[in-house]
Amino acid sequence: MNQKSFSLNTDPYALVSAVLSAICLAVPDEQRHRIASELRAYAERVNEDAENVDQQQFALDVASLAALAEDGSDAACKILGAGLPR
Repeated sequence: MNQKSFSLNTDPYALVSAVLSAICLAVPDEQRHRIASELRAYAERVNEDAENVDQQQFALDVASLAALAEDGSDAACKILGAGLPR
């Protein structure tokens, strides 16, 4: 691996994103929208029940995966960027 590649030890989000992107390319739009909807609902439930920052970050990560499934990588980046400290 070169320095710009990802390691599962440091960034499992990259693998999950790649797999989700491949799945969303392989399924019809209706199924892609359903995947996004389920991920969004799960993110909302996790966020509502979050008791610490790590749980909130997990909810944000799941929400960004929902955006990735629905609208692509730019939408996912916007969601993740919204969660960064200012």
